[in-house]
Amino acid sequence: MQPLPQDPPQDTTSQPPAPQPLITASLWEEINAAGPNLNRQQRINNWILLGVSLLLFTGLGAFKWNLPLVIMLMVAIFIHEMGHVLGMKLFRYKNIKMLFIPLFGGAAVGTPGRQDAFRIAMISILGPVFGLLSCYVAVVAWHFHPQAFLIKYAWVAVFINAFNLLPVLPLDGGHYMNETLFSRFPKAELLFNMVAVVALAYMAYRWSSWLMGLLALFWAFTAPARYNFGKIAAKLRREETVAGGEFTREKAARIHQEFEAVYPRLTQGSRAKNLATHIRNIWEKINKKFPSIPMTVLMVFIYLMTVFVFFVSIGIIYNLITGKWSWSA
Repeated sequence: MQPLPQDPPQDTTSQPPAPQPLITASLWEEINAAGPNLNRQQRINNWILLGVSLLLFTGLGAFKWNLPLVIMLMVAIFIHEMGHVLGMKLFRYKNIKMLFIPLFGGAAVGTPGRQDAFRIAMISILGPVFGLLSCYVAVVAWHFHPQAFLIKYAWVAVFINAFNLLPVLPLDGGHYMNETLFSRFPKAELLFNMVAVVALAYMAYRWSSWLMGLLALFWAFTAPARYNFGKIAAKLRREETVAGGEFTREKAARIHQEFEAVYPRLTQGSRAKNLATHIRNIWEKINKKFPSIPMTVLMVFIYLMTVFVFFVSIGIIYNLITGKWSWSA
């Protein structure tokens, strides 16, 4: 009777170390910290940012334009951005901040509790709507107190807000139409971004605006990243083990896996400093809520009606300025 063969002794010294988990404890802590939290110091920093940007906008604007025009622009932009801010407050955004962009305009940003295309679209259009309301307030005030600066303000503000309604990213109209029609489809969104780059480049050439040219370059440079993030999110949205429910380390690991396949260098060494933010952003895109077909049709109708109202308003204010219409108090 032959003895049973024995397994050879294992050489434990030559075994490779156990693989490290994709989501370490420290990375998981960073991912959770990347959520919509805001401490007192950050609030103070936001106010400082607003103040400094306002001073730069006023100072640089005074060199390029006359001071009364700068003040009109400043008021028009502030009211416009406050429309966005109030929309964010309505939809319970966190970390809301507003700033002026010298010689260009302004911006308002915030962090939503959950990505929702309808809410983002409504926040986008509230800026021009508030701006238009300020135009009519100025027109009514001019009716009772015919001061030239009131009607001039209405003319400046209506054009600023009408321009922002153009369906071109990153303008408000572009964001509105992107969230309504394209953001759920990565390839369609990429095409919409490329059309925006061409439109911005044309504006830069037509108006000899180097700032608009820089914006076109920036939008072209960042378009591939927006496409890749959207593509990853769209793929994982179809996986039942990832989409929906509570955000877990396992789900974060799956997102990390897909992200690393596209951006391997951004997951290693010093380049991985923003990895937690990227994973968090993709998770929010995965669970983004999109409008139904009837709601999409309604949103397009709202946009078209808003554009129509702006065209009518431009005609009204133009006729008041030129004296074709006259009101007597």
